[in-house]
Amino acid sequence: MQAAVDVLGYKLVVARASTGSEVDTAFTNLVARRIDALAVAAHAFFLGDSHQLAALALDHRLAAIYAFRERGLISYGGSLTEAYHQAGIYTGRVLKGDKPADLPDRRACFLLQTRLSNSEDR
Repeated sequence: MQAAVDVLGYKLVVARASTGSEVDTAFTNLVARRIDALAVAAHAFFLGDSHQLAALALDHRLAAIYAFRERGLISYGGSLTEAYHQAGIYTGRVLKGDKPADLPDRRACFLLQTRLSNSEDR
């Protein structure tokens, strides 16, 4: 991401958080720095707190993009639902005796998705 930001002439600000209160503090600091947009990393912590992140982004009028298409107004990434579905299929085949090395390599599908309403994440 840093290389793309450099080419475009923007500044990348990284905020780290591992608790709900740290997310609040990070947002306060980001808003104070007058950032224009937010890119939420694909991390397990943010899956559970995505509603908090979406609400904060909306409250502070920040454009935000999420790594999973089940989240936010704009997302670019794979589908958690599809990933779990595929994991179940592969697990079932291994439990039935197939060797993992013999299973087909399934390529991930990445989609850019936009929603017209953020009401589900509020």
